Amino acid sequence: MSGGVPVSGTKTGITTTPVALAPTQFCKSIGLQADPANATDLLIGDETSQTMQLAAGASLSIEVRDPSLIWVKSVSGTVICNFILVV
Repeated sequence: MSGGVPVSGTKTGITTTPVALAPTQFCKSIGLQADPANATDLLIGDETSQTMQLAAGASLSIEVRDPSLIWVKSVSGTVICNFILVV
């Protein structure tokens, strides 16, 4: 983590309408996980398109400076996204 401090969080109530992952905050990178209890997949992308699909329990890491630039939605129903920011 190169001396960064991890800050974890959870975005709940994600539906088929895209929402920003978290409020604006400086970070070095973000780790995302589709919550293992999700009944459907999580879609991740930017404000206009969410095409990266994560099945329940799957994760990925993104080098981005602000979690508000990451947008999430569900394929159907309601899902949860767990995340950790390296600040």
